[in-house]
Amino acid sequence: MDRPFLVGEKVYLKPFEKKYIDQGYGDLVNDRNIIKYLPSSFYPKTDSNLENYIDGCENDGSLVFMAIFSKEDDTYIGNLKIKLDWISRVSSYTRLLTDKCWGKGYGSDLLYIVMVYSFNIVNMRILQTYVNASNVQSVKSNLKTGMKQTAILEDFEFLNGKYHDLIRFSMTKNEFEKLRQEEALEKIVKMNSVL
Repeated sequence: MDRPFLVGEKVYLKPFEKKYIDQGYGDLVNDRNIIKYLPSSFYPKTDSNLENYIDGCENDGSLVFMAIFSKEDDTYIGNLKIKLDWISRVSSYTRLLTDKCWGKGYGSDLLYIVMVYSFNIVNMRILQTYVNASNVQSVKSNLKTGMKQTAILEDFEFLNGKYHDLIRFSMTKNEFEKLRQEEALEKIVKMNSVL
């Protein structure tokens, strides 16, 4: 691990740099199988598009954009974006992982890191995300980590020729504190306590 910012049991996070476009990001965001549940799936992305996107994230004080790496072999496996609402103290996250990591606990490990960051490091009150209801892996990952389904927006998103429901998952800081009793989450809290 070279200069990790946040660490989990399976993954670690680093600030996103343009060099990651060539290390897998460019392929990841253009793979229609991987991005099929994302509104951005309608548009192909060039390296120039991605560089401009990264610049926009870096210049937005409410966004944290990080690259995700596997601890097993230090390879780039995805990205994480957290939007911080400093007034309402709500953080919203989106994540994108390569399909090689699906169903293996990487998404759950990543979400535990997001919880620790949101609640313990930047002192947010609520963590939330919106998931396409057809994205079974993401729905399972959110539920597995203790996120609660708090809303369904019916026929909200048009993807792949039809409308899909969008599910809002959220967790409060108090709910997070109850989850800290679990060994895996407590270990991740301790791993990142030096920050």
